[in-house]
Formats: sequence, structure tokens, C-alpha cells
Amino acid sequence: MRAGEARRMEDGGGVRIESPLPGERILFRCPPVMVRAGREGPVEVSIDDGPWRRCEHRMGYWWLRWQFNRPGRHHVVARQRMSRSGPARLSSCWFRILPTVACGH
Repeated sequence: MRAGEARRMEDGGGVRIESPLPGERILFRCPPVMVRAGREGPVEVSIDDGPWRRCEHRMGYWWLRWQFNRPGRHHVVARQRMSRSGPARLSSCWFRILPTVACGH
């Protein structure tokens, strides 16, 4: 893909990344990843091809807090499996973290 191009993939199974949005430019280095999906199975998120991390279900969404150590383009993928060996529902997008000061916890 070309630089700056935003992409979202969905298989129609009801998993959608709500935040960050495709192509979004974010000043805050600790944006939550927010995924809309049913409660049929756990939702996991991978950032920049890293390990899958389990999200928490709260207020009708699946959430993951993440701190980005560097500005620039990042890629997030969310998946939900209905069973351990079954196919996953997927959604993904590219976004950009702008140079800012790191957030504190």
C-alpha cells in the first residue's frame, strides 16, 4: 500500500474497529483501540504485526489500552473467533500517531 493510504477489511461478520479510524491522525500516544463486535467470542487485537492481546468487554464495545512508543504509521487488526479452531472475523486499519510527548499512566 502507498503511504497515507487507509484501508479497512471486514468479512461482513460484524467485527469493526471504531477507533482509531482508518487514516486518522492522532496526537495522543495512548489511544484506546475500540472494537464493535458481538459477545459470541473474545476479541483480540494485534498492533504492527505484534502478538495478539485480548480486549476487555465494557459498555457494548471491546477495548484495549495501548501506548505507542514511536510516532508514525501504525496498523491495527482486530479478530473474533467463535471457537478455538474456527475462522476469525477480521477488521483492520492504518492510522498515524503524530509526534507528541509521551502520555503518563
